[in-house]
Amino acid sequence: MATLFEIIPDLILCTLYIYLLLRIATASDAHFKTPFFVLLTTTGVYSVLCVLAYQLLLIYQFHEDYWTVVFYKPLYAGNSFGASGAMYGKVAIVIHRYFVMRRKDFSEKVLSMKAIRGVLIAQFVLSLLETAAIWPASYEYMNWNGREIIVGISRENTMILKGQAVLEYSLYIFCNSIFTILTSREMHRMRRMLKDTTATSRSIILQQRNMFIIVTVCSLTHLIKVVHQEFNHAREVERNLPIFEIWSF
Repeated sequence: MATLFEIIPDLILCTLYIYLLLRIATASDAHFKTPFFVLLTTTGVYSVLCVLAYQLLLIYQFHEDYWTVVFYKPLYAGNSFGASGAMYGKVAIVIHRYFVMRRKDFSEKVLSMKAIRGVLIAQFVLSLLETAAIWPASYEYMNWNGREIIVGISRENTMILKGQAVLEYSLYIFCNSIFTILTSREMHRMRRMLKDTTATSRSIILQQRNMFIIVTVCSLTHLIKVVHQEFNHAREVERNLPIFEIWSF
């Protein structure tokens, strides 16, 4: 069970993030209705769900002999669902930024809203499928003041989730690295194309540079977390369960 000092920073940051997402979602400016901000907002919702579910798992003690146990797996799945959705969303954002930079007019609407809806549906379905190992799992217990409290799901199902996470993080590292480099090259190409000093050219360069900085900073900060998690998950999978025992043939 977590202390208040452990959860307060996350809750404060999460509250501020929710406020930011609400301001973007309710903004009247058409710029905030472009595919980039649609992807950013929905990815933010997944991130918030991940954090809130995780904090609720830390705050409460779940006992199988009490009705609260019915919330354990939904919260566990919510954390996994949110983490996966945020990951896929950030991959989509990085790829979208590259294709914007590839266009001659640098239009943010490189994808139609129909295509964006397809991306969002795929993001939702893939994230939902990754929770499949949670629902049939049994529980792991720990004795706490003479009572058995739930501290996780079964070892085998946990290893399945860790294996999925290793593959998912590998995908993120690959896509993030490749498309960030490619987008950087497109930025240099754009500067060469718009080397004149007209107000329109300066405005386009400034806007695209700012968007590139936003995407790159978000991607790199998440990349640090992903690399750290990748090593942790790979070590756990190797130490606890051979890969052929996770996926039987």
